[in-house]
Amino acid sequence: MTPPSSAAQTIAEWQALAARDPDEAARELSRRLRTLLPPAQQAAAIASRATPRSLADAFARASAAARASVAAAAAASGASDDSGDADGNGDDNGNGNGRGRGDLEGRARTRAAQRVGVGDGDGGGDGNGASYDSGDADGVGNGNGNGGGDAPLAGAPYVLKDLFHARKHPLLAGSGFPAKILARAHAPSETAREVGIVRSLDEAGAVLAAKTHLHEFAYGITGENPFHGDCAHPGFPRRVSGGSSSGTAVAVASGLVPFGIGTDTGGSIRVPASFCGLYGMRLGAGHPWMREAFPLAPGFDTPGWLARTAADLLAINRALLAAPPAPPAPPAAPAAPSTPRKPRGCFLDLASLGLALDAATAKAMRDAARRLAPPADRTTRGQITSAFRGALESYSILQSTEAYEVHAGWLDRHRRHYSDTVWALIDRGRNWTPAQLDAAHIKRAAIRELFRAYFHGYDFLVMPATPFPALTKSDCTLENRNRLLTLNSPASLAGLPVLTLPVALGNGLSAGLQFIVPSTGSPAIRWALKTYPDGKA
Repeated sequence: MTPPSSAAQTIAEWQALAARDPDEAARELSRRLRTLLPPAQQAAAIASRATPRSLADAFARASAAARASVAAAAAASGASDDSGDADGNGDDNGNGNGRGRGDLEGRARTRAAQRVGVGDGDGGGDGNGASYDSGDADGVGNGNGNGGGDAPLAGAPYVLKDLFHARKHPLLAGSGFPAKILARAHAPSETAREVGIVRSLDEAGAVLAAKTHLHEFAYGITGENPFHGDCAHPGFPRRVSGGSSSGTAVAVASGLVPFGIGTDTGGSIRVPASFCGLYGMRLGAGHPWMREAFPLAPGFDTPGWLARTAADLLAINRALLAAPPAPPAPPAAPAAPSTPRKPRGCFLDLASLGLALDAATAKAMRDAARRLAPPADRTTRGQITSAFRGALESYSILQSTEAYEVHAGWLDRHRRHYSDTVWALIDRGRNWTPAQLDAAHIKRAAIRELFRAYFHGYDFLVMPATPFPALTKSDCTLENRNRLLTLNSPASLAGLPVLTLPVALGNGLSAGLQFIVPSTGSPAIRWALKTYPDGKA
């Protein structure tokens, strides 16, 4: 189902094609939108497509932006002063010095960061007072440098999960509701649009190819949908893609586009990334990009993206996760230079979490995790598993309560537009007792405290995202749904960012690892993406 090997597939290849011949880039993307997916899969994955004319216009703008960015960078390089680093090199933390070639680009990145208001509310740094050996020669380190100029994704096509608003595209949220009802129920404010992910991608030069279907109202983790069709795994049609960002995962895994935007509430990026062999990035809870999206559970919803390669995920992170400039430090005595070091973490396996799986999958997960971290010691393992016990129940109570608040005005009035399954999942949110709600809040607080304590000594935690590869339709049971949520709900309760790393199982199928960090600014993210693909620890 993948396009010919000679066709553009990565972000860099699409950018080269768009710069060389924007009309050909538009024709190639239009062709893929029409013919790459089988008809049933296309209906299940693609909610609405950009027109050939709009694609041609978008690629033309992207090509012009790329040329302008190159010219601006060249001009800035010629105007650099002697006190700056002529190469715009980064320090050990991957931070560009804002001089030389990077100066103009750095100012543009700062403006973008101020517009987006990046931050996940979970704090930054590693709590250990030491820098990581993760700097880039181009001054880019996990979104804290400058690289890429005003249009770092110029000519890169993407798909957008149909929870986000986009001009000239209806919003259905994977549901059976008429679009006009949803439009009346939820329209983002102009302020939300100002900091929206679509605007940020437009400014970065990316080209919107299509909006993608999802599990109904994002309330599911398999990719099944009674209104638009089940999203099948691109390589294994009898298996599901995972959800709820199912259409996005299919579009990326099939080679339609190099990356796509999704959301993650309880695993909706992590599970489809794992099932489809993709890299995924879930940001932190409370991100302003979610203000323009139709909510599932606002306190848990997070934006993010999926990509086919680690290099592409790094490119997206660099383009979209620019950190605002740090305030000037007060005068102080020169500090001793910090010693670069490798990030510290540990691996929590499935057996520790009480989840069994077949020996081959267990071995593949252990081998993949060892590329990043050793197993947790007995004390750490005991502390984590004790805190995680009951996380699924706490998540289910709190998340469904928020989902009911979103749908309360029309859950009963428009019941015919819901599937029975999703209606029941939302309906339970009005039936929890005060005692159940209190217990759930206490458990969430305990998990957040556990992570706060853990990140004082470690930079990341590795644990499975899925206990098995993509499920067959008959295996999409409540028991397996709960097994997936058992793994993914702790990070959701804590509101933490998570990088998803695919684990190949040797038979074309895949599972995935969660790489949990304290903030999207953690240099450990870039370290993992540089370390993991070639298996070097």
